[in-house]
Amino acid sequence: MRIRWARDCHHFITVMPRPIELVVTTTGQPAPWADLRETLLEHRVNVARVLVFDGNRETTPVGLVRSARLELMPLGAPIGGGSRRHFCALNRERPESGPLEVVAFDLHHQVHAVDDRSILENTAAIPDMIASARAIAGGSSIAVSVLSMGLHGVVDPRLHQDIGAAWLVASLAGLARGGADSVTFDGSLLIGGGDSPSPLLIALHAALEFSGAEVLPTDEMADLAILRLRSGKLIRTLIANLSDRPLALPESIVGSRSRRRAISLQGDWLGVALADPLPGRSAGIIDEDGSS
Repeated sequence: MRIRWARDCHHFITVMPRPIELVVTTTGQPAPWADLRETLLEHRVNVARVLVFDGNRETTPVGLVRSARLELMPLGAPIGGGSRRHFCALNRERPESGPLEVVAFDLHHQVHAVDDRSILENTAAIPDMIASARAIAGGSSIAVSVLSMGLHGVVDPRLHQDIGAAWLVASLAGLARGGADSVTFDGSLLIGGGDSPSPLLIALHAALEFSGAEVLPTDEMADLAILRLRSGKLIRTLIANLSDRPLALPESIVGSRSRRRAISLQGDWLGVALADPLPGRSAGIIDEDGSS
């Protein structure tokens, strides 16, 4: 395991104001816990959670978690593990949940098929995955780490097309409905978007603006994925059309005081009539005053 903490920690605290998720993967040699702990404390890195993995195992062994907790307790962050592979690996070789404060697993949507329709339809299984992970975890938190459209290290060009925003909104809606405690995004979401923000990045920013907001219940609707959030008096709805045809929006989320924001490459969706349909395999944002 190669660590360049002295160089990298300065980067963490200057360009990443949010708490970081620290992932430590060992490959048979003892982890340099003491060096890691002292460097993080020295640079005052705000750690949200620590996830530890054995690169030679499908899931985290108990001994590794206990070693990490013993050495990294001064960081004040929950320590957990799970699987750096897909949920199937976590389910196949279930870790002992007792020592894990966080149970984590990787989630991507190109396990069996890579076509547009399959990628979007696969997001419907997310709530069931979270429920199964919850059964494995007992009372531990559930972290999806990392969420990606495809395999790690492969940048799918569709990420920064309209379908990328639809996939992201559908994934976030599934994670919220399933009750996941946290989600970490794959770095490929930030690669290849061009000079202007892509629909996916606009959708991601819109979701992050409501980080920690109340998730409001929504009815399940065919071919639509809906994430409805309340922060103070403002309600934000992220909605994705998973079909390949335009769809009218449900009246329940389109009010007279609603304001749309365009996140489609197919044209400006801002200022159009509220009855106009959302283009196929794209996403949109609706903001409304929820004070009354």
